Amino acid sequence: MGCLFDALNAYVNSNPSRFHMPGHKGRGNLESYDVTEIHGLDNLYESSGCIEGLEAEIGEVYGCKSIISAGGSTLCIQAMISGSVKPGEKIILDRYIHISVLNTLILLRLKPVWIYRESSPRFPLGAPISGRQLDEALSKNRDAKCVFITGEDYYGISPDIKALSLVCEKYGAKLLVDNAHGAYLKFLGGVKDEKKHPIDLGADMCCDSWHKTLPALTGSAVLNMRPQIDSKFMKQKMQMFGSSSPSYLIMLSMDSCLDYLKGEFAHELGCMLCFLSDLKVKIKAMGFEFWNESAHSVLKLTVSGLKLGLTGFELDETLREHRIYSEYCDFNCVILLVSPKNSRRDFDSLLEALEGVRPKKPELRQIDYFLSGELETKEDLAVAGIADYKCVSIEKSEGSIAGLISVKCPPCVPVVMPGEVITPEVVNILRACGYGSINVGG
Repeated sequence: MGCLFDALNAYVNSNPSRFHMPGHKGRGNLESYDVTEIHGLDNLYESSGCIEGLEAEIGEVYGCKSIISAGGSTLCIQAMISGSVKPGEKIILDRYIHISVLNTLILLRLKPVWIYRESSPRFPLGAPISGRQLDEALSKNRDAKCVFITGEDYYGISPDIKALSLVCEKYGAKLLVDNAHGAYLKFLGGVKDEKKHPIDLGADMCCDSWHKTLPALTGSAVLNMRPQIDSKFMKQKMQMFGSSSPSYLIMLSMDSCLDYLKGEFAHELGCMLCFLSDLKVKIKAMGFEFWNESAHSVLKLTVSGLKLGLTGFELDETLREHRIYSEYCDFNCVILLVSPKNSRRDFDSLLEALEGVRPKKPELRQIDYFLSGELETKEDLAVAGIADYKCVSIEKSEGSIAGLISVKCPPCVPVVMPGEVITPEVVNILRACGYGSINVGG
């Protein structure tokens, strides 16, 4: 354990009289480490002691500047964008974004320039944006000095971040990456001897959700930055959106996780890759497929039963009958998020459940969830995002202007943005995603 653990442990072992928050006063197991910003335990947004030391250790592991978020990657995203773009300015974005990005654009009244994904076989969300697309967008919007892209998505697909960073460098634009699903990527270097993490590939900043792929509590995240970024300035931006009472339990879990990252994680990750390779062979022999296998995250198993006549919803239901719970499913596949902390029993249960699946006929065709063309914008994003709205059924929404967007988590990705006209294609996608209603301008 590191310096934050030492500081917290010293405080807990002193048997203090707690005349401070929280109200449980340390009575219980975890509760004894659930404290607030008092003398000796530092302050997340103005760190100068044990938290600053923990952040320095994390930065050494990632080879960059790092600051902690106890509010997940959402808080990192809010800080990245607000620290890079001024209200009213343009920002170029991958159309496939997390809802937290959209909400930040609305709050800051930014002018989004969307890059729509292109159709590609077996990419139900569209192919990742290319350097060519980004170059075209920047050449047409020279006043846009910031680009935001989604790194690894829910399907485990990532864009060529190195190529995108070179385009940004050409136009003098900052590259921000939502790497919430890729905190583990830094540790693949020792396994494959190649760089995978966005900062190593040229990104200026990225968020890494530790709790998604690493053994840390939910809400654990890190904002990683290039050396020239002012970390104190970014902390000020983070404080604008974050709770004034960040969880010490979350930060303590990151302290504990750091020991694991410094130690056996890279080795265990390498062993996991070998094991998963054999596991996939067995699963494919049953007639299942792994989508875009060569491009996928090594920690996401995207199991499709379409060739067997099974939707992802049906497959997910079968797995739940065996007490196996997936990260996410849609019509096309089930997404299983794995880590070295999964037990052998977990995988044995998975194989047993899949072996019991009985094929149906006929073979099913995939459903695409991406937009084939740009949507017409009738109102400013920020105006439509905070305006009054009413909820209508999907069937009655065509031709209306979208209002405040509500999306399911996961994947928490909006199909239509506030201010855009709802088209028949939007209606079909929303229906396929299981939505029955949508908010439209009131």
